[in-house]
This record gives sequence, C-alpha cells and structure tokens, in this order.
Amino acid sequence: MIIDLSGIVAIYGGPGTGKTTLAASVAHKRLAQGERVLWASFYEDKPTLLSSMARLGYDLSGADVWEAVLTDPTSTFNQISHLVSHSPPNLLVLDSITQLQGVDIRANVTNLIYRAFKFAGIDAIIISEEPPGPLSYIADTSVRMSLELTSRGVPIRRMVVEKSRGAPAGVAKEFEILEGAGIIFLDELRPKVAKSSSLSLDGASVSGARSALIVGGSSGVFAAAWAERLAASGSRVLFRTYRSSLPSIKGAQVDKLMADPKAYGRHIYELVKKVEEADADVVFYDGLEVEELVYGAREAFSLNLRKIRALTERGIALVLSGLRGRWLRSVVDAVVVASGDIATISKPYSPPLTCKFSAAGGLSLSC
Repeated sequence: MIIDLSGIVAIYGGPGTGKTTLAASVAHKRLAQGERVLWASFYEDKPTLLSSMARLGYDLSGADVWEAVLTDPTSTFNQISHLVSHSPPNLLVLDSITQLQGVDIRANVTNLIYRAFKFAGIDAIIISEEPPGPLSYIADTSVRMSLELTSRGVPIRRMVVEKSRGAPAGVAKEFEILEGAGIIFLDELRPKVAKSSSLSLDGASVSGARSALIVGGSSGVFAAAWAERLAASGSRVLFRTYRSSLPSIKGAQVDKLMADPKAYGRHIYELVKKVEEADADVVFYDGLEVEELVYGAREAFSLNLRKIRALTERGIALVLSGLRGRWLRSVVDAVVVASGDIATISKPYSPPLTCKFSAAGGLSLSC
C-alpha cells in the first residue's frame, strides 16, 4: 500500500467496512519489524480479536491487547495515558471510540494526543463509526472506509484518503478482504513473475502488442485456435473461459470460470495467483459478455482494465474475447472482429486487414 499510515490516523466508516482489518494490517507489519503495539479494544475481547485477524493472515499475538469493553469511559483515557506514559508503544490502536458514551470524546482524544502521543513520538490509529469531526484537524491522516452494493449485487469496498499531511488527499482505492490474505488493494495486484511476452499472429502484423480484443460470433473459436498456435510455438498459455463447454487446446492450461457478484473483488487476486502457478506467458479470457451480464457494464470494464494493467505491466500478454466488448477497444493494442471464417484485424494508426482464417490444428490466416 502506497498510503503512509504513520502519525495520528483517523479511520472511520460503517460496521463491516474494514476499519479494524486496515488497522490490523498496519499493526501486523509493525510487530514483524520488532516494534511494540498496544491495542485498546472497546468492543471485542482479546481471543476474538486475535483469532479473527489470524484467519486473515494477521498475527497480533505479540501485541499488548487491553480489553476495555466494560470499562468506565471517563477512566479509560486516564488508563491509556498511564499505560502510554509508563511503557510507550510504537503504535497505539483505539478500536473504536464510538463505543465510549457519556464523555466528551473530542476533548479526551485531543488531550490524550497532545499529552501522550505527539511528544513521545507515538503513532496512533483511532477508529470510529462516525466521521471524526474536529479530530480530523489534528490527525495527520483521515481515512473513510465504505462498502456499497451495486444494482447487480456486486459489493464494492472503497478506501478514501480524505486528508494526508504532506501528500495528496482524495486518493480512492478499491479493496477486498480475503481469508489468509487480509486486505488487498485491487489496483496494486501484480504477478510476482516478470516476462517480456508479446503476441504474434501469422499473416497479420500485431508486432509488439501485449493486449488484444477478439469480438464477434467466432470470437471463441478464433481465441482457442490462437491460443493453440501460441502454445505450439513455445509460449506458456493459460486459457480461462466462461463458456459451458471447455475447448480442447493442445499445450494450454484451460480453466473454467464462474461469474459470481459476491466474488467480484476476488477475481484479480485469483487471476494473479493462477498466472504465478502456471508461469504463464500469455493469458486468454473468453466469454466476456458473461462478466457484463453478471457484474454490469461499468464493473466489467473496471475489472478488465485491471486485468490488462496487472498482466501487461509485468510483461505478460493478455487476449480478451467475447461476443461484445466495444467498450474495451480503446484500451488494447489490437482488435480482431471474427465472424464465420473471416477476421478483420486492426491496430491503432494502421489500416485494418481482412483475412480468412482456419482453426484446424491451430490458427492459420490467409490475408
């Protein structure tokens, strides 16, 4: 994550938006660096906190966890101040100050920050279900977490950095929370493997292209034949399809895909893992119309834009195919319109080339 969450950080958002998970990701890293973390939990006991975060891949067993669930709100801040002043942690997490009722939260937190944190150089993450209000003025960073459902039932988790001292504000990042992986930012996912692959197409120049789109009634046939031809030439090919019947592609790994609105956020993460496992040079995605139908046009476009960036920035070629896909033409290096046994191939700043193609034994073109 490129956002700096040091200093005084205010994190707010509704229940289930990922506030505690974000704080745990920071605490986990600080503990791994040998730093001391004090976690004051106002709504969750220590065993529950540790086990729920461990399932996400965050080990907080080394943190000092103070269960403040039933403590008196007025004495709570005095106790925190005492703990911090006598044995200062590197990081303090207050989760969540919304649970403290009957006290002037702003006055107490502000007083605590200036009495204990600022002068001791202690970083603090202050979590709340409600907007931080005046607290945001003294915080170095203010983060809003949200979870929204689209009309298709796609959950969109978003983190917005509303304030970041010394850095641009207004940064918005979509993320997902996965068991064993924790919080993952979708735009930052990239395969660990690095390649220098590009697409080749006999009889038609797509030289240097790392991304292509195939549309039309014969898009699936053309894609499968192209994948087989690339595999025969020595490329490691991963072919992923939403179609009910899997194509037989010699030399390629073929995966069956299912589109589920609830799994939208996991899609790029699972793609990256698959690419790493297969050590793929070229990836095919077939049946794009299914993504548009299930996720909606806007979410399908965002998903495919992430696919293109995640793979091509690591030198891995990507071919997308489906009946439709007009919205993707402007973001790929080459476009193929395949209908019957005729394919029209085009690249930016080049005239289109019309060819007759055969899929028997791998793709062959006559242009």
